[in-house]
Amino acid sequence: MTTYDAGQVRAYLGEVFRGCSGQLALAHQGRGLRHTPAGLQPTIAWTEDGTYSGPREAAVKVRELYARQQPSMYVRMTTVHAGVTSGTRGVEADTAEVVTLWADIDIAGPGHKTGEPLPPDLTSALKVVDALPEPTLVVHSGGGIYPLWLLETPLVVTGPEVLAEAKTLSMAWQLLVQRISQRYGWTYGTGVGDLARVLRVAGTVNPKVPDNPRPCRILHDGGPRYMPETLDAWVREQGPDLVAEAKAASRPRSTAWGTGQWAALEQVEDEYSPGGVLSRLCPVSAVLEPVGWALLSVDQRGVEYWRRPSDGDYWTSPYSAKWNVNGVPVLVVWSESAGLPTGSGQKLTILRLLAHLHCDGDLSRATRGVLAAAAREALAPEWAADLPGDVLDEIRECCITSYCGTGAAA
Repeated sequence: MTTYDAGQVRAYLGEVFRGCSGQLALAHQGRGLRHTPAGLQPTIAWTEDGTYSGPREAAVKVRELYARQQPSMYVRMTTVHAGVTSGTRGVEADTAEVVTLWADIDIAGPGHKTGEPLPPDLTSALKVVDALPEPTLVVHSGGGIYPLWLLETPLVVTGPEVLAEAKTLSMAWQLLVQRISQRYGWTYGTGVGDLARVLRVAGTVNPKVPDNPRPCRILHDGGPRYMPETLDAWVREQGPDLVAEAKAASRPRSTAWGTGQWAALEQVEDEYSPGGVLSRLCPVSAVLEPVGWALLSVDQRGVEYWRRPSDGDYWTSPYSAKWNVNGVPVLVVWSESAGLPTGSGQKLTILRLLAHLHCDGDLSRATRGVLAAAAREALAPEWAADLPGDVLDEIRECCITSYCGTGAAA
């Protein structure tokens, strides 16, 4: 019988997050039912369990969730700042410390959606690892392997430049794993290198195949730890183009956006999070007009001027808010009668705007509403279900499929 191993959970979290001062972020998947036109259908729902002050506290939470029949446990592979919104794992910009590089190598068998060729067994999957520096430890997830290259000491993210360098190195590492896999004729998805990535916790259970739950266990440990510059130099030696390709892969998908706009938002929302997709694709009119706001004009720079709804009072200014100043998709509200945060220091993205309009400012609740609408849940809030269909489709692809598919399911 496949069981929980508390010793491995503690050892794994303690080793991976040794010396960290940031918060650990946990998430779990639970099976449930949702209403569809064809009746009740099984679904897998993600729950972001929040952040914890260290490996010991996180291990206690993992054990508590397992006792509540929530065996599919994940931990974010970077730490986050203490101010991350409660009940979320945070986004890439919330990264406090980078502790490891990793790979997520699927092994052919039940539980994988891809029809592409995968390593047929553990021995084959380890061939990919053998072409890389020796990992510090290797975890068998039940459906694949996670080799981890732990750092000597946590890399503290002191600003945007350090964050960008860490993102580039992580993506370049994934591209390198992909190239090695392709030499053997196997596919490898590079979408698992984002700094908000979660992987299964060793010592827990992989219940993806309901009638065959499999253990997630440490296969090998005791390997060397590395300095970030050592791994960076090794990547560059293997392929001078890897870093350039990694930087290109990290650019926004929308060609209508330049790096300046994303730089202005990078402390707000990751571009592939629900909020990031909303910022990229959702017109502010889809949010403001349903609640009575009116577009007054658009100037030659593309700045939109909006007026709040009136409850019989008088408008004392020609406009109440401006959208898209300097090409940055945020709303700045000047009217104190609008019922929204005001002033130049309150830059409202689409997601934050939805949170204030419909969720009493609760960003986590707004995110859950948007995800429910993207997943076509029958009980999704009406304001979220009324968002443009193409926006919800993109959120489903970026934020639901990627986490419930191969990206987090091995």
